[in-house]
Formats: sequence, structure tokens, C-alpha cells
Amino acid sequence: MPPHGSTSSAGVSQTIDAVLERWTAFRGSAVQGSRGSGFRGSGVHERRYDLPADYWDKYPERITAVTPAQVQPAAKKYLDPARLQIVAVGDPTKVGETLKGFGTVETYDTEGKRVTSTSSQ
Repeated sequence: MPPHGSTSSAGVSQTIDAVLERWTAFRGSAVQGSRGSGFRGSGVHERRYDLPADYWDKYPERITAVTPAQVQPAAKKYLDPARLQIVAVGDPTKVGETLKGFGTVETYDTEGKRVTSTSSQ
């Protein structure tokens, strides 16, 4: 499937804004998920990845300390809007219009067959 998107300055800016918006949402859910999650404290991740014993205790602090200003240079360095693809699962009538702002929207049925392709133009 060919990549969709724009390599223009506006396209890069829009992509970075979307990443920052998702990062903000992730920060909140990551902090929530790290408290009381099923694998926390089991020791499996700590041993497998050689993590310090207080890794999960300090995790929320580390995640919330990351700012959009720190995410933006990484996004510019590693994300190429012309090669990004967004995958959304759900009712296309509810998310389709929002996704059109990022480029062409292709809709597939539950069998993986293309139902529609709608350009953002």
C-alpha cells in the first residue's frame, strides 16, 4: 500500500501536533496503567530487561516529566509524514471525517477487503 500524507512543512507540523496530542493522552494512561497493573511487581520484566527494582515506582514520574518540547525534536527526526500510516478500528462513520484531515482514508471490512477509499481533497 503506498504511503499517504504530505511532506510539506504544514504536513510535518500537522503530524507532529497529532503525535504530541497522542503523547499527552498516553502520558496519562501510562501513569494510570503502571499503578496496579498485572505484571508490575512480578519481577519478570525487571529480570528480563535488567531493570532496577524501583523501575515501576519511578515510571510515572519519568513519563510525566517528558514534555512536548522534548517529543517534538524526536518526532521531526524519526517520523516521516510521507511514510506514516494511521490504523483506526471502529465505526468509519464516526472516525472517518477526522481521519480525512491526515490524507486518504481506506475502509476495510472484517475480512480485510477494501470497502471504500476517500481522498482528503
